[in-house]
Amino acid sequence: MQVNTTTHIAPIVLWRNACGGMKLTGTDYEHVSHCLGCETLANEMHEALDDIETALRMRHTAVS
Repeated sequence: MQVNTTTHIAPIVLWRNACGGMKLTGTDYEHVSHCLGCETLANEMHEALDDIETALRMRHTAVS
């Protein structure tokens, strides 16, 4: 019987990376590139940040 001992990347680490802060280690990057769950979460975070940036830009344009 094989036990799944995969350690996923902490969501806060993915969030910080998406925000341009802390970079993923080589091991973490390799994990994300091979783990559908972590890759999906990272992509969703990037999309959310893009949406926030777009909304802020639109709000700034409307106020100006």
